[in-house]
Amino acid sequence: MSETTEREGEITEAQREAQDAEEREAVEEESEPQKMALYENTDLTFTRELTYEEYAEIGLGISRMYRAAPWWVGDWVNYGEDYFGEKFAQAVAETGLANETIMNYSRVARRVPRDRRTGEPLTFSHHEAVASLEPEDQLKYLEQAVEEGLTRDELRAVIREEQRQLPVGEDPDPVGGDPATTGLTMQDCAYAVVTAAKAADEGGYVVPTSDMEALADHVGVPLAYPVVEGDARPTIGGDEIPVGDDGS
Repeated sequence: MSETTEREGEITEAQREAQDAEEREAVEEESEPQKMALYENTDLTFTRELTYEEYAEIGLGISRMYRAAPWWVGDWVNYGEDYFGEKFAQAVAETGLANETIMNYSRVARRVPRDRRTGEPLTFSHHEAVASLEPEDQLKYLEQAVEEGLTRDELRAVIREEQRQLPVGEDPDPVGGDPATTGLTMQDCAYAVVTAAKAADEGGYVVPTSDMEALADHVGVPLAYPVVEGDARPTIGGDEIPVGDDGS
């Protein structure tokens, strides 16, 4: 074979490899879906005009991330604590997230492991409501929440009443709660009240009824309700009236 023929063969082989590479790149571009949006810290930018189906798909993706975020944070914190000891606190601080929030996510993720977690329609808050219970009770109440479509507050009310061996719907005695039968520790109750408290428009704080009632059970004092027509939410720092023995 002459030198000219060998050179032509080398060129042909090089051209063939280049053509193959172009074809592979074209296939990859066709198989990889074009990005529909760019997710930044402070905005969501759409890169092209979307169909309704694509628009709805993005919304579902955002909702899944929103629901999953507390679990991700909790599992991440617990991994760091298990494998890096006190050093993990530095990484936690760098996130800029509120320490109380992170510790709550961590506590729930630790108390409710993966095999006991329930996805939609339940939220992280439902699991937070059962975190202080024994494993079998966690499963029981989470399953009940799914079957009956309970909200977080409704689930908490059911747990509190059943743990005190009262039929659902019956007003529990607000005085003399027993930690052995409520399923919650004093620390759990106090933590729930503090983290759930939200500033009221006219001063003071508003907290969920179930959290205040659980704490009142533990400290053994009547719960006071605000003088606000049509609103039975307890307040801290607002005008209050005492609750009678019949819960009125």
